[in-house]
Amino acid sequence: MAPRLLVLADPSDTRTRTEVIDVAVRIGYNVRCAPTLGEALEAAGVLVARARASLAAGGGDDVGGSMASSVPMECDAAQLCLQDQNNKFYDVVVAKLGAAPKSPRDDPLLSASGADLLRLIRLFHGGRRTFFLLCSSTASRDARARFSLFNDGIMHVPTGGGGGTGAVESGGCNMISDDPHAVAEALRKVAWVHGKKLSPVGKTFSCQWCGMEGLDEDALVEHCDLYHTNEPGRRRRHPPVRVDVHPVLLRSIDWGQIMGRPPSFGHCPICGDPSPHGLLRHLHNAHGPRGRGDLPSEFGHKPPRLHSYSLVVCIYEDRMLLVQERSSDGFWLPGGHVDPGEGLEAAALRETAEEAGVEVTLTGVLKVQYRPHESGESVRLRVIFMAQPKNLSEFPRCKTLPDYESCGAAWIKTEEIVAGAIPLRSPEPITWAKYLREEREVHSLGVLSNIEC
Repeated sequence: MAPRLLVLADPSDTRTRTEVIDVAVRIGYNVRCAPTLGEALEAAGVLVARARASLAAGGGDDVGGSMASSVPMECDAAQLCLQDQNNKFYDVVVAKLGAAPKSPRDDPLLSASGADLLRLIRLFHGGRRTFFLLCSSTASRDARARFSLFNDGIMHVPTGGGGGTGAVESGGCNMISDDPHAVAEALRKVAWVHGKKLSPVGKTFSCQWCGMEGLDEDALVEHCDLYHTNEPGRRRRHPPVRVDVHPVLLRSIDWGQIMGRPPSFGHCPICGDPSPHGLLRHLHNAHGPRGRGDLPSEFGHKPPRLHSYSLVVCIYEDRMLLVQERSSDGFWLPGGHVDPGEGLEAAALRETAEEAGVEVTLTGVLKVQYRPHESGESVRLRVIFMAQPKNLSEFPRCKTLPDYESCGAAWIKTEEIVAGAIPLRSPEPITWAKYLREEREVHSLGVLSNIEC
């Protein structure tokens, strides 16, 4: 059985034809187009004629409690809206964001924009088991629009004849894009999940967010990554957007049927794990290809060991402070390994005092270097600081007493360093002497702030 796609756009539109319809047909979708709002509602299973009659019986476009109470009790969900004639949901609904044409005053069903129409069809067709894709360059590139449309999922629902309302979460868009390649990839993934439902491998499971059944392990992981990546965790960080929907369309809906099962954050449906990191993260990393080791997993990955170093380029009257390294290694910049629990700046001050015998004030950052080891087991972080002696009233004395840290230190003219007249452990002092002589950028110490925003 082919996956089913409803396109809420004019099929004669060139972009719709090439970027959605033709691609879906090649993948193997059974495609239906609904170029007008009325056809879109009917395609989604909304029996417009009956709904209009109920509206008329309730007094035109009044949205108060009197209308909700006037809906005939025999109007069940199947009569009003829920499914098409074959009692099957569409697998994908694709819509454009453009504004809808103005409707007659006595036709409130059709007074909706493209985005409103998508909400309405999502509410009345499959709940969150259908993948809803909004094709819009405007919404795709606008942060507020993206967030609103992704989270536009709280519908006001009449709770009684007095006009009171409750709230039911239906979820917003699953994807917003103006990239034809991304749209094609999403259609392929949905079709793959659909195919896995028809031919599952091993035990099958149900999605705990939308209730989709018949998913084997790999299909469940792919389904959740694609459909439910925006599901709130244990606590919602942002208040949901609320959308008013006409009471006559909500009177007799079986919310358990349309919405599927309520989200469960308690245990993984595959292994029963309590999922302390969150169900979505657990499914993605502990099961499917990553759980088998076919792809890298965050859970099975051991973080590389971080080796952090602070180095100091200290200049005084065109002289650079260099340390005479032990073991006849030559001169080099003061600096070394950051001790456990120590900050980068504190390590720079400590190492300069230990190796060169000079107290300095850090004035900026020259460079931050991050280099992972080929083995992947470790990574090296180096920060090169700019500094000046703390006491500028007199020529600062350097260390002369040898110990394990160094043989001593010296203030060396930068011209001698650049000329290669000084034995160096590595050419790095030459690099920084040239850098500073060219008066190149020195970054603020604020780039290394340890205060998280």
